[in-house]
Amino acid sequence: MSLRSHTLSFWLSSPMWLMLVLLGFVPIIWPVFSQYEGIYYPVLENVRVDIVERTPNGMIIDVRFDKVRQCDFVGISWYDTFGDRLPVMFEINGESFSPETRPVLDNQNVGPWKLIGIDNLDGSIAITSHRCHPLWITFTRFFP
Repeated sequence: MSLRSHTLSFWLSSPMWLMLVLLGFVPIIWPVFSQYEGIYYPVLENVRVDIVERTPNGMIIDVRFDKVRQCDFVGISWYDTFGDRLPVMFEINGESFSPETRPVLDNQNVGPWKLIGIDNLDGSIAITSHRCHPLWITFTRFFP
């Protein structure tokens, strides 16, 4: 068997084709998994948002939730009814209420946080991002 025919048989072998197909699907599947993991296997559950105070340019809220997976907190994005992203301030009157990675535990309380540019939570959406493994960031719908 010549070197050329050996090389050709290697590239046409079933295991090689399977590996090439799987590697070819990685760029397609990778972004999809990050979106659906948070839907079917969320990091947070039973979220309750309480309005503490309404301010002239937004509102101050407290949040309660159950953390069901051990993942590192990356960030939170809050969107109004039009899909515009709202600033979330974790520092009020010089005191920091910065979010942090918390252990898996029920009935956790965080806040107060200040949402800028909103006067009503109806129709707004909040999404948290966590690092649960090295493959991608997991997005969980936080509110409502």
